[in-house]
Amino acid sequence: MGWLSGWHSRGDLVRHLKEGTPRTFRSVDEWNKRPGWHEHKILAACFVGNNMWTVHRIVREFAETPESPITERKESVFIVLFLLRKFPGGTWGYKDIEESMGPCEVNCPLSYLEMASDPDGEYGKDWRERVRQHHARVGVKLVVGDRVKLRSNSVKQVEITSVRPLRGRDHNGRTWRIPRKLLDGKAEPATV
Repeated sequence: MGWLSGWHSRGDLVRHLKEGTPRTFRSVDEWNKRPGWHEHKILAACFVGNNMWTVHRIVREFAETPESPITERKESVFIVLFLLRKFPGGTWGYKDIEESMGPCEVNCPLSYLEMASDPDGEYGKDWRERVRQHHARVGVKLVVGDRVKLRSNSVKQVEITSVRPLRGRDHNGRTWRIPRKLLDGKAEPATV
């Protein structure tokens, strides 16, 4: 759960993280303790700030020797978040968080959820729901005059006065700059 560091540039780190593993025979598979073929590919990768979202596919084919027939095949496709960070001294590092761990970050592309297999555990399912809710909130199309509810303790509702930057006026006439993460996704249409 710690950070791995030591890359001299962000580019070097990203190249390292995007490397897969070609199909190779392993005498013991580290997950299943059985011999067989192993392949690891990165199907997709993108950045949202210093969050590198990736879709991984791991294929394991079990066989006693490289020449013997394959007795079983397992494939898994899943999402991994790499948090990238520059450390004191100028080196770069990362922390990897697999979707089954339920990352706190929710800015994963929605298309990645479709590419990956359904998660087994509750953490992964809950995280995917939070990702969908996040995109529903930030994807709301607003126009000047819309009334929106906010996920805020101090200001509950505003009337949009500007879309770029997003600003709204509360019931006391004060104007607020509104981070999209505070929108609850429910907008009332502008009155004409």
